Amino acid sequence: IKVGIQYYADCVREAGCESPQDMEKLKLSWQGYNYGNGYISWALEKFGGYSEANALQFSQKQAAAHGWIRSMYPMCFDIIPAGDCLPDFLERGSL
Repeated sequence: IKVGIQYYADCVREAGCESPQDMEKLKLSWQGYNYGNGYISWALEKFGGYSEANALQFSQKQAAAHGWIRSMYPMCFDIIPAGDCLPDFLERGSL
């Protein structure tokens, strides 16, 4: 758990998040946590941040680059986009 918390803290820093109210950067950090923080620098460089569309594009790009038939990069556990997961966590004070 300690390592996971440290890894997520690194994602929050890399995303440039400075406030619990900065939803756009939190979405970026959460998706980076799910995909690996390579997503964060890629999304910032190419798009300026997180979007559901660029998360899907990154997932497809990684699948193609590794010869996977199906991406192993699900969007928020293959259920809903990462940004949609955050409000539940914030309401419970889990972040």
